[in-house]
Amino acid sequence: YRRYDELRLVFAPELEIAHFGGDPDNFTYPRFALDVAFLRAYEDGAPVEPEHWLEWSEAGAGDGEVVFVVGNPGSTGRLLTLAQMEYLRDVSYPALLDRLETRLAILRALAAESPEAARRYETAILGAENSVKAVGGYLTGLRDESIMERKRAFEDDFRARVQADPELSERYDEAWDRIADAQLELATFATPARYYELDGTRILDYALTAVRLARQSGLPEGERLQGYQPERIDRVRQFLLRDQDVDRALEQAQLAAWLEAARRELGPEDALVRTLLDGRSPEAAATTIVEGTRLDDVELRRALVEGGLDAIRAAGDPALQAALALEPTATSYARRAADLDAVISASSEKLGEAIYAAYGKALPPDATFTLRISDGVVTGFPMNGTIAPYKTVFYGLFARAASFDHEAPFQLPQSWKAAEPRLDMSTPMNFVATADIIGGNSGSPVVNRDGEVVGVVFDGNIQMLPNRFIFTDEVSRSVSVHSDAIIEALRKVYDAGHIADEIEGGGT
Repeated sequence: YRRYDELRLVFAPELEIAHFGGDPDNFTYPRFALDVAFLRAYEDGAPVEPEHWLEWSEAGAGDGEVVFVVGNPGSTGRLLTLAQMEYLRDVSYPALLDRLETRLAILRALAAESPEAARRYETAILGAENSVKAVGGYLTGLRDESIMERKRAFEDDFRARVQADPELSERYDEAWDRIADAQLELATFATPARYYELDGTRILDYALTAVRLARQSGLPEGERLQGYQPERIDRVRQFLLRDQDVDRALEQAQLAAWLEAARRELGPEDALVRTLLDGRSPEAAATTIVEGTRLDDVELRRALVEGGLDAIRAAGDPALQAALALEPTATSYARRAADLDAVISASSEKLGEAIYAAYGKALPPDATFTLRISDGVVTGFPMNGTIAPYKTVFYGLFARAASFDHEAPFQLPQSWKAAEPRLDMSTPMNFVATADIIGGNSGSPVVNRDGEVVGVVFDGNIQMLPNRFIFTDEVSRSVSVHSDAIIEALRKVYDAGHIADEIEGGGT
């Protein structure tokens, strides 16, 4: 496939209809959203005229129809070992979810201060809400004993196949134990290692990165941390030299919460806690550090990159002073983790070879953002003692808005209110299918057996999230915008019949 560097926006709907229902409706179904956009690719300043393209379906997605999703799913963990999944369940995801929930609470509190603040933090809140729900769904799946038992049964079968072949056994049988041992050791210091990376705020991240860059640059290549070798170190510099706004109110609130959590989890006598708090409360320490730092100034960071440790020491910045004291311990943890990660990576690579030897092409590789095609069937599913329909319609959109008295996040844009008398209310809005998707698939076209577009993926239901580890299609579903909804909206809501004509092949 080809990549195009120049893309221009042709159409995008209002946020209220693209994200209708907000966080309450995110990862749910029945759903009512026009979450689509159209962009035009250009080459040498002119619109691309491709030799091949997907035709638009006249009928759209129908009940029981076979469909295919073509897209770039981000990442899955279906080939992880049971030990790796247990580590995610017991160590990684609980910590990540706690951090995400804390950030979301802070963002909501800041947004509540004024209408202007609400607008400023709206996008960040949407992203945080999505992350909380996604990670929570992954964790729910890992805590589901039926899912873990299925994984255990697969691993037992896989290992039995390897052990039954002397050659495979000699080459691969130790891989499971090596991974399990490494995960157990990682768990013994995962909490302090996480805090000593000082990634609670942008300011602390800048501070540790600047100190680490200066110290790692002075080491022989073979002794440097991963990411600081000559071929990668420019990315570190780019991070420090990128001119980005730093929200001091957000930084201060996040740092106070992070310091409180560090004191709770590491204990008041830990070196990190004593260094950063220095006898103060988390709130007072956060105020002192954020008000006293100048690391939000890209020119200062540039001077630090160029001047190294001498410039860092001379800056007199409270965040940099803390980073200078804590970086040796942080790097020690990072080296231990890197050594164990290398064992896990090498052993996982061996198990990848073993899977192919034991099962051939029966098991697909995990998602890696590469182009994939997933098949499925358009069909509803049992839900809450009833049945979720395969499609929703415009009637349901307006009814849902009315049921919530048109209050956010269930308010309709003015364009849709004005267009209501003109709309065919039986037009399909969204639909579900058993296609296997994951984060990264949003925007993927859904095509029928004739290669015609019948919809665009934009979400999955909550039952889909555990599919990150084991795929099932009893109740998990992809959620897509129906092709009919797109055309109806373009023609009757947005007065964009010329775009609809071009999409349907009747104009340019």
